[in-house]
Amino acid sequence: GYQSSHTAQNIPTLSVVHSYLALCWGNLEKPVEVDEDQEHDAGNGAISTKVVTEMLGHMAFVRTYHNFGQILVNLDLNVDDASDPKKVEQACLKVMRLFVQSHGIDNKRINTEYLKQFLTGEPLWFRYDRKVVRVPLPGIQALRTGKAFKPPPCEGPELDLFASLQKHRRTVIDFIRGQPTNVANEIFDGIMRIALGSENDSARLGGWNEVTPGVFQCGSYRIDVQTAEILSEQGSTSPVPESMSSFPDFETIFSREALQCTWLFQHEHRKWVEVLGALARSNSAAMTYELLEWDEPEPLRQGVGSPTIVLDPTLPADPTLPYGDPLNGFWYNGHEFTRPFRYYLTSEQRPAPPPPVPTEEWVVDILQPCLEVLFPKQQPMLYPLFMPAEPLQDGADRCLLLGLAGFTEVEEEENRIWATFKEVVVLRHRKVVHVYNLVSHGRRSYRQLVWTSDTRYTLHSMKPKYFDDPKVRKPVIRSSGTFDQRRESATSLVIKRQNPIVSGRETLLPSRLLQGLVPAALLDSHRFWQGEDSVIRGTPRDSRDEWFDYKIELMISFSEKSGWVATIARKDQSDFHRIDS
Repeated sequence: GYQSSHTAQNIPTLSVVHSYLALCWGNLEKPVEVDEDQEHDAGNGAISTKVVTEMLGHMAFVRTYHNFGQILVNLDLNVDDASDPKKVEQACLKVMRLFVQSHGIDNKRINTEYLKQFLTGEPLWFRYDRKVVRVPLPGIQALRTGKAFKPPPCEGPELDLFASLQKHRRTVIDFIRGQPTNVANEIFDGIMRIALGSENDSARLGGWNEVTPGVFQCGSYRIDVQTAEILSEQGSTSPVPESMSSFPDFETIFSREALQCTWLFQHEHRKWVEVLGALARSNSAAMTYELLEWDEPEPLRQGVGSPTIVLDPTLPADPTLPYGDPLNGFWYNGHEFTRPFRYYLTSEQRPAPPPPVPTEEWVVDILQPCLEVLFPKQQPMLYPLFMPAEPLQDGADRCLLLGLAGFTEVEEEENRIWATFKEVVVLRHRKVVHVYNLVSHGRRSYRQLVWTSDTRYTLHSMKPKYFDDPKVRKPVIRSSGTFDQRRESATSLVIKRQNPIVSGRETLLPSRLLQGLVPAALLDSHRFWQGEDSVIRGTPRDSRDEWFDYKIELMISFSEKSGWVATIARKDQSDFHRIDS
């Protein structure tokens, strides 16, 4: 029923339900019972504030979320067939072929795989005869993953809905114009709550004024009474694109709520929208959210903070390296990494590498045994690691090496999309090695722990490693994770918000981007946002949690004595530092 569909956010079924609710309220011929404090309704015997609010609210919901065009009818599908992703896909492909044929093109010469690319991405409308089908179909991606809802039992009464709106629009506008300001505000606030699917009665905007005939505005929102549309300063509203709402980060923040948005920008590599539905779901109208969807980055151009490779294809392969690779090194964070780490499988190198610099002997002692256990001669490491161009100073307790896995050793161009920059951090006093993948998120590079030689000195739990031969496992007996793990080359979704509590903009930092940098217990209990002042603020995921009912601030500072230092502070009763302070 309606309640279960609303709880599960089954938008196709909800659109049909709201369509019939709008018709029911629009077809009332007698006035609704009114309270004594609403005697102004009695002046118009056909409608009341309740009728206007419900009718326009339900219509606005349909205008926002319903994908017009009777899909089941145009695709010749019944309800059961519409639940089968294969049958839906076949029906869509059939319509596309008929469309091509109607324009005099032999559709037998068109490859099916070519047509399938239109089942995802930007919407297109295929029209043949008197039928119009929009692809991609709403929810077709969810159908393939088995997360889709069963289609509604019938189509929405689209023609009847518009006929009802055309019939009542003049009467409704005159009725609203005749109401006191506070009553008109209640009507429009009620329309917003219904259209946005909000159960929060405290979400009130107020201050609605008629700016053009039939169009009322409050702040950046507009309601066109004649068309039952909710607009914004950026244009008309539409549901959040399925490509954005399918991200796990979206579900983390908004659950499975059906939200609407307005488009702000659409660039070559980025789509940018402002979320409107979240406003009515919060008590603070100032808390606004924006979504930025980035396409897949190029393998060697991961974004801000990513290493830049020094690669000269004209150079001959270095015969002293077991990998025989012409990679010359990297530029990273203002430093040059151009000295190959030669102390791996030294017995296989001809001639043998020179002795290490005295200040770096401890690096070889810690890292070499780990590499030779993980990558023996039978399964060698196929990419080089590079040390800083300048030797370490005497007394250094940390060494950073860089590598690029999955690029120069891969011949097939299409397989290089998995190329992964790797940080290998060797700590002298702990005698431990940490390996971080540099992953791209929103064209920025983040460090993600994927392997450690000793789980006692890491902030993230990973799958432990087991070795059958006790002789070779000693250097990594406490190791966990996967040294050679590659990043996922995929699109990313960046979620930003304007937070009045800290008086500034924040960006969501998903827990996976802080893996190994912040204690895992805090990543499980808190959600982290980074402000424009670079301060990372954490709030409890569950406000009722008796163990983690406090806030967290993570600040990074630099001093000549200690270098870069991260400080995590617990904030019990006091509020966060404001960004503008």
